[in-house]
Amino acid sequence: MLLALFNAFIHSRDAWTSVVPTGLVLSALTVLVMLCTGWLGWAMVYRYRVGVAGDAD
Repeated sequence: MLLALFNAFIHSRDAWTSVVPTGLVLSALTVLVMLCTGWLGWAMVYRYRVGVAGDAD
């Protein structure tokens, strides 16, 4: 989340200079980190059943 916040601050500067190349690299890193955390969260819930209640029967 800190990387995404820093990315937002970089993109809030003027248009072209904030995007190329620093903003582009930060955006790519942010997307990669969010994809990894999404994958790990999915694995925790669906593979390892973390936080899933069992049957009450």
